[in-house]
Amino acid sequence: MPRDLLLVLAILVLFPIFFVGLWLFVATILSAAGGWGTLAARYPAPPGAVGQAYGNSSGFLRRWGLPVNYNYILLVRVGESGIGLETHFPFRFKHPPLFIPWQAVRECRRFSLLFFSGAEIRLHESDVRIAIIGRAGSAILEQCSRLHRQ
Repeated sequence: MPRDLLLVLAILVLFPIFFVGLWLFVATILSAAGGWGTLAARYPAPPGAVGQAYGNSSGFLRRWGLPVNYNYILLVRVGESGIGLETHFPFRFKHPPLFIPWQAVRECRRFSLLFFSGAEIRLHESDVRIAIIGRAGSAILEQCSRLHRQ
C-alpha cells in the first residue's frame, strides 16, 4: 500500500477518536469547573420533569471564579416545586439533568450584563452560582417572587 494512502487512512481513523476524546475531556473539565457535577450529585433530576419548558436557553454556572457558559444549549423547566436544568444531547456527558427544589434556593435576584438580563440563583448548601438569561430567567424570578409572597 502506498505511504500516502496509509497516512490518509490513519487520519480518517484517528481523527474521530481524537475528536471524541477531546470532546469528552473538555466536557469533564467544564462540568467540574462550573460546578454542574457537584450539583448533579446533590440535585439529580427525578424521572418525569414538570414545569414550563424553555428550550435553547442560555446561562452560566460559576464555582471557581470564571463562569462556564452554556449558550443556547439548556432546557430550563420552571415549576411550582423547583427548577430543572438539562443540556442538549451532544453536551450531556458529565452533565446529567438537574432538579433544584425551591427549598434549596437561598436567593434569587435579577442581574444585568451588557445587553442581557436574567436570574442569578444562589443555593443554601452549595458555592455554585447559577445564572439563567432571557425568558427562562424571567420565569425563575417570577416564580421566586410568587413563592416569597406566600
